[in-house]
Amino acid sequence: MTPTLGGTISSTFFARYDATVQSALSASTSPYVIIDLHNYARWNGAIIGQGGPTNDQFTSVWSQLAAKYANEPRIIFGIMNEPHDIPSIPDWADSVQAAINAIRAAGATSQYLLMPGSSYSSAQTLPTEAGPYLVKLTDPIGGTDKLLFDVHKYLDSDNSGTHADCVTNNVDVLTTLVSWLQENGNRQAILSETGGGNTASCETDLGQELAFVKENSDSIVGFTVWAAGAFDDTYVLTVSPNADGTDQPLWTDAERRNVKIIQSNANSTQNPYLLSEQEEQSTIKKHRENKQRLRVPRRPAWTKSMTTAQLDRQEKDAFLEWRRGLAQLQEGDNLLLTPFERNIEVWRQLWRVLERSRLVVQIVDARNPLRFRCEDLEEYVQDIEGPEGEGERSSGGGKRRNLLLINKADLLTRNQRLRWADYFDSQGIRYAFFSAAKATALQEARREALAAARERAEQTQQDAGSVESDDEDVENDEIDSEDGHSEDYETELSSDEDEKLFEEDDPIDAQDPRAKVLSVLELEDLFLSAAPPLTDFTDLAGNHPSRLVVGLVGYPNVGKSSTINSLLGEKKVSVSSTPGKTKHFQTIHLSDSIMLCDCPGLVFPQFATTRADLVCDGVLPIDQLREYTGPAALVAKRIPTEVLELTYGLSIKTKGVEEGGDGKITAEDLLIAYAVGRGFSRSGQGNPDEARAARHILKDYVNAKILFCQPPPDVPEDEFNEETHSLALKRAAGKKRAPTSRVVKGAVTFIPGSGTLSASDSPQPGQNQGHSSRTLDRTFFTENSGLSAHAFVKGGREISRAKMYPHQNAVANDGTQLTGRRARIAAVLANGVESHPGKKHHKKGKRVKVRGGGGYD
Repeated sequence: MTPTLGGTISSTFFARYDATVQSALSASTSPYVIIDLHNYARWNGAIIGQGGPTNDQFTSVWSQLAAKYANEPRIIFGIMNEPHDIPSIPDWADSVQAAINAIRAAGATSQYLLMPGSSYSSAQTLPTEAGPYLVKLTDPIGGTDKLLFDVHKYLDSDNSGTHADCVTNNVDVLTTLVSWLQENGNRQAILSETGGGNTASCETDLGQELAFVKENSDSIVGFTVWAAGAFDDTYVLTVSPNADGTDQPLWTDAERRNVKIIQSNANSTQNPYLLSEQEEQSTIKKHRENKQRLRVPRRPAWTKSMTTAQLDRQEKDAFLEWRRGLAQLQEGDNLLLTPFERNIEVWRQLWRVLERSRLVVQIVDARNPLRFRCEDLEEYVQDIEGPEGEGERSSGGGKRRNLLLINKADLLTRNQRLRWADYFDSQGIRYAFFSAAKATALQEARREALAAARERAEQTQQDAGSVESDDEDVENDEIDSEDGHSEDYETELSSDEDEKLFEEDDPIDAQDPRAKVLSVLELEDLFLSAAPPLTDFTDLAGNHPSRLVVGLVGYPNVGKSSTINSLLGEKKVSVSSTPGKTKHFQTIHLSDSIMLCDCPGLVFPQFATTRADLVCDGVLPIDQLREYTGPAALVAKRIPTEVLELTYGLSIKTKGVEEGGDGKITAEDLLIAYAVGRGFSRSGQGNPDEARAARHILKDYVNAKILFCQPPPDVPEDEFNEETHSLALKRAAGKKRAPTSRVVKGAVTFIPGSGTLSASDSPQPGQNQGHSSRTLDRTFFTENSGLSAHAFVKGGREISRAKMYPHQNAVANDGTQLTGRRARIAAVLANGVESHPGKKHHKKGKRVKVRGGGGYD
């Protein structure tokens, strides 16, 4: 490659090498190509930077390679293949940093760089050997997103990749690796070498390994396997296709095992990313059978006599065992789970919150309480032992209590809250309905009312020209009552402003108290009444705590921070629409008797039927969504068409039977109508941008602009949401409709919307016809149409008929045959005497462009 150490790369070699690289880059699949140095960190047996080539000589090669491919973003630079037996890992890390700097300095700033560790780039040893040094390396372009850890892991007995049989699926090793990556800033790695032989054991083990990689793609971004081809077609791990073009069994049975092949009837309206009713019932049954295997990680029992290292090792071992159990559920039983938190540091925050708290409040979203409720967490709260914050083995558990706080309860009607109250009562669950948004709005109304009263008082004082000291004292007392929650003002507002801002379904007297949405003061009282006696707890000195500690736990973005802010009456905790804003637990003094402890948002391990459900529940981020038809189809299924049309002012066209549909709204119908109405179009031909439309609609769904609430088990969805949809129709009544097309009416491609159709356009009222059917019917009955079925004459009376073509003019209206000149004259008269006025009969008129993409007339 380089005739002299540290010299210029041979032009002959570089030309051949570049031809191979360009051939790979030009493949139809647009692949990434990894370029690496395969010297094992050595030159003639001497190690780079440690007695062998200097770092300058090493980086000289990389500077030339980087300059060559600086403008090719699909190149990945692998700094070195499998360094091993390195005397000084810190010095090797310095050599890797020098290569990173040289590559970036050569202008290659968009490429990923693979950082090699030690022990042949072992995935098993990276967290303990080279990882602690490589994690400190920096990228001159900023950030670490482009710096990937390069790891290898084979499945044979000695991890060498030289045996055909596999003895492990590597899940244990990769689980440890993923945990280490997450603990160190959610870094990423690539499994750049793995593989097994074409044997039954490898087909199973490799399939499980790749399933784990796929499930943890946020940490392990991908993998590569050997397809040696002409280089060495005898290699035991090759997956190169056979000479006849067929694939190796290892590829078809292992790699492809993790690819879902979607097969659906061309005429079926079932979205392939959703489950049919039968499939959904079967999946829910499996969820019930495996319910006891869904657990949150427990903190192992500990004492103060343990060292920090012992405690850390004990917790990590227990956490790893928990991860293995969930991996078995996902890989062995093929069950879909929520994207649960995989970072032990976040779970440690939960452990500390639970140990500090006597009452643990689990906050859930009222629109789907069971999605956000973690039953095993409630059991874990009962198991926590020891004095506050110590977790000692000797003191026993069962002292702490749980409370389910159903936030955003103002989105539910009174009848819906009663349905949920009946369910929770039947399950023995302590619950309460609350709305942080409602409480915050009431507080804002108080502040505005007090500000207005103060302004009026000041104006009165200015008009009077003097201010008495007693009046000032009264005014100050009124202002101070905002924080003190004056009972008189509270009563006045609850009877006036409360009804003005949030209308209740029925008079107060008619309401079941179980369905009441609690106020801030009522919620504080509930905390005190639902908590265990403080005399049940003692510190190490034998003293009872002086006030109640309430732990707030829940999924990201269910409103924990907003609930605290409403309790305080002012913003103390950071709030964001992006899940996961709170990163560490926080303690807030609510009053002399209550202290709140806010835990970071945690996604608990829960079963899910489809990823589309997780998107609609707000668990998966919408902005990172790639497959949008499934979630959009759920929205179209759950929200009635008339609600969608009135909410967005749309006229949604559906496909009839003759167009391959069933007359019901589909995701495609909704997204196209929304994209056209909002003017969202893709570049190029200007087709509707359905992906952008999906993001807007799904955000409206998650933010409750279009509202759907999941019912308790065994309650029909349509029945549960009937009142909600009726209210939505009332609110949206009279809204202006958006255009159904961006094509002007005079264009040949214009398709009228449902709102512009006349009675004659639909000859069969009640039948859901498509545009093609309506056009056919309209043309069929048009006078002088070529499709007219009328007879020429009836009872001697002339009836209009088609005269567009010469053969149609060969017969007169009375049935007599016309020949020769008479037939030609009749044809000319039928089509207009003068086709192009002002022109001779043998001249053609000027070609005129027709708007709307119809071509030239």
